[in-house]
Order: sequence, then C-alpha cells, then structure tokens
Amino acid sequence: MSIFYTSNKSYYKNKNFYINSNKRELIVNKLAKEVKIKKHVINKTKIYFIDETKQFLGSYKIRGAISKINSLKKKGNKNICLASTGNFGLCISYLSNKNNIKCKVFVSKDTSKNKINKLRKFKAEIDFSGNSYDEAKEKAKKYAKNNKIKFIDVCGNDIFYGNASLTLEAIKKIKFIDKQFLKKKTLVVYPLGSGSLATPGIKILKYLNYKIDIATVEPENFCKLYFKFTKKNKPNFKKSIAEGASVKKIPKINYNFLIKNVNIVSYVSDNQIKKSIKYLYNNYKIKSEGAGALAVAFFLKNKKLILQNYETILLPICGSNIDKKTYDKIIQKFY
Repeated sequence: MSIFYTSNKSYYKNKNFYINSNKRELIVNKLAKEVKIKKHVINKTKIYFIDETKQFLGSYKIRGAISKINSLKKKGNKNICLASTGNFGLCISYLSNKNNIKCKVFVSKDTSKNKINKLRKFKAEIDFSGNSYDEAKEKAKKYAKNNKIKFIDVCGNDIFYGNASLTLEAIKKIKFIDKQFLKKKTLVVYPLGSGSLATPGIKILKYLNYKIDIATVEPENFCKLYFKFTKKNKPNFKKSIAEGASVKKIPKINYNFLIKNVNIVSYVSDNQIKKSIKYLYNNYKIKSEGAGALAVAFFLKNKKLILQNYETILLPICGSNIDKKTYDKIIQKFY
C-alpha cells in the first residue's frame, strides 16, 4: 500500500505567517506570472489543476526567489551561494544577475544538461559537487562559512512567504469559481522534496480551515516522509524522473512541521510519474517535469479512493523544466 493516513486532526492557526505571506504576495506578483486553473468534474467532485508550468523560468520557485532577493537587496548582500537540483538555482541566479549580486550554485554531478545550460546563461558560477543534492548542499554551506558569504537555503521564512503566493493565488481564483469551496470536504495534494512548497501552502490552508486534508506525495525512491510514518518501503535514493523532489533529507524547519500537520503520506513510482506527464499532455496540453507531475500521479493512482471521500481536490503542477528528449520519449511511449 502506497498511501497512509496519519492521526493528525487539528492545527494551531499561524496568523502572522498568513499576514506576512499576503504582504509578500504583492511583491511577488509584480514579477511572477499568474497561475492558471483548469477545472475538471468527476461524479460531482471538482478537481482543480493548479497549473504553474507557464511560470517564468518554468518553476514555482521563482516566487520564493523574488521574495528572498528582495530581502537580500535591503540588507545589502552582494555575494551569495546555494545548492540546487536546478530550478531554485535558475531562479536565484537569474535575479542575482539582474541585481548585481554575485552567485555561486552548487549542483550534483547528475543535474540535467538542460538546467545547467540555463544556469550558465545567467552568469552563475557553477560547482559540480557531490553525487546528490544533499552532498552539494553540505559543500555549499561549507564554502559559505569558509569564505564568509551568505548561504541561501531553499527553505526559510523569506522563501516560504514567496512560495505561499502560489497557494494564495490559487485560492482566490478557485473562490471566484466556487465561493464555498473552503467549507467543503477538500483534499490538497502537495509534491514533496525538501518541502519549500508544501510547508507554506499547508500553513495558508490550515489557517483558513484546519479541516482541509493535506496529502504529500514523494517519488518512490525518495519516500522519506512515508517511511517515517509507516517504516515500510525504505527509500533507496536511486535516480528518479522527479529530480526536483530527489532530496534525501527534509530540512528540520519543514520536517517538524510536516509530521504534525499532514493527513496523508504517499509515494508514486517513476512509471506512474511518467504516465502523469503523458496524461497532462494528452488532456490539457500541459508540459510538466517529473516533480511537477507528482500530485497528478497521486490522483491517477488513487482516483477511486479519493473521489469517494472529497468534494474538492486541488492538484498543483509546479514545474516544466524537463529535457526535451526525455519528455518526447515519455509522450511517445506512455499511451
């Protein structure tokens, strides 16, 4: 069984986070593109595909990056480094280049050529360090300490306030379609790697209605949270099509929050992710990367079960940075 219900039942409302996220949304929306909402109805259950694939630089992470660079400018930081699976590095390096901030990005050796080529366009210094994102991150932190420069983590309040804008914007658009949706039996599914989208999104939703159920979905090879709850299917950390979610450790700031506030933990296989990518192309002409298709893969895998229990389902599709050859092969193979 690849789905597990936790015993989490309630949530303490974080008013300050909600207020600060709304303030930061005004800054983010000046540069980020609007999220697109696609509605589908099955047996009276409303499914909302939250399409972020047309976002600038192909990832929701531009939202957190805008928020972070805005804070760095105010503090006068001119030299930074970070680790990235690709998307976060793209967003930070682009904005750093625009704001005269020197940026060094540590990436794992298996980072896709597609993302590396984009990084180079933004004049980022690239360091191929380690065999995984986690190893690259440790080297980036060490480099920052030794050279007395600012290390930028993919998780932290500035990033969270920016990334929360995706959920805030989606809520506003869905409420325009269905004013009562927040009061209905609702499930929101978040892809989970490090938790930089899930954590702020959950904080927003649980503030508005703590009875909303939250599911997280991980690639099978990196199903850390699922294993924490079930002690089954220990992750092997082998390469996954969902490279943006291929993270071995959930940062403590997210881990402590998620284990108390997630209602469902789950995982999907690489084949199921690929089928999700194909499904999105066939039905909605949405081009999604592996990590971006995780929530829809969860829905397709568990459709019968969740349609029986929920009136509304929200599925974020949060990235489109995928190698063209890989994508074309998936589209041709999975019918």
